[in-house]
Amino acid sequence: MDKRRQDIEYFLGVLDEAEAALTGDVLLERKGRTDYCVLEKDCSDGGPASTGGQCRKCPLWKNRTGNGFYFNPGSADILFILAKPENPLAPLDDDAMGMYERQMSALGIERSRRALLTILKCPSETFIPGYADSCKDYLKAEISSYNPRVLVLLGTDCARYMLRKKDDFDSLRASSRSFSINGIRTFATYSQRECISNRMLRKPVWDDLQVIGSALK
Repeated sequence: MDKRRQDIEYFLGVLDEAEAALTGDVLLERKGRTDYCVLEKDCSDGGPASTGGQCRKCPLWKNRTGNGFYFNPGSADILFILAKPENPLAPLDDDAMGMYERQMSALGIERSRRALLTILKCPSETFIPGYADSCKDYLKAEISSYNPRVLVLLGTDCARYMLRKKDDFDSLRASSRSFSINGIRTFATYSQRECISNRMLRKPVWDDLQVIGSALK
């Protein structure tokens, strides 16, 4: 497993170098070099390292199956948060992950500057706030460890839970306002899965993402 982790970390580094070459930053002078540390998700004893691997505070621990990896850098300027994992091995399913990567590319937010987390740490068909309460301490520790400048809450469930608001979602979106969580500037927008389900949301989300991208400059 160590060999697989090393291969993945090496591959991510190669992707950064290719991205730098395409943007004319061959010597990585603008973005710098990132040392990746891939955390193994060992579900046989509970889950992602440092994210409640032994936790059995709610019934969702029974949904942990297989092994997977989280492809996040050790720190991040911007932290995206989803309500729950979309499959047992990754925060987003393939279609949603493809959209996420295209959005990040369009905004010019390199892989080394961003991380993607979930509130619920175990797979669930629906987002259950009571179960999410059991994960709060893990999420708080993750946010602290990444030390981001900006938080982005993806999706209505995530935003309403994290902000403790039941307002019309459009009034919470980044195009309308921003918030502060633990002193970190925070924005909300629709998730990639919501955009795939409803194409009419794609333009509003792009407007939100442009606001969010400006906050990083």
